[in-house]
Amino acid sequence: MPKKNDLTAIKLASKNTLQQEDVQTVLPDSTPTTKGKVGRKPKPISEKESGTLALKLTLQELENLREKAGGLPLSTFLKHYLRTQTNLFD
Repeated sequence: MPKKNDLTAIKLASKNTLQQEDVQTVLPDSTPTTKGKVGRKPKPISEKESGTLALKLTLQELENLREKAGGLPLSTFLKHYLRTQTNLFD
């Protein structure tokens, strides 16, 4: 008796599997269609955000920041705040 996860019990010639001859009838010999890439187009290198920054804050400062973020991730809140409320990156 095969073990629980033994794949030798699977018969390759069962009725539910496609044989090589069946594949030829399902997919006739023709030029394969080429599809475009799937997914979003990559951003230009000038717009990619790859730099990181680490801040050390006191527990009280961190708690105040979390309250002002209102449930947003802190990095998202700080990035938005720095870009919109300051001219630091101009």
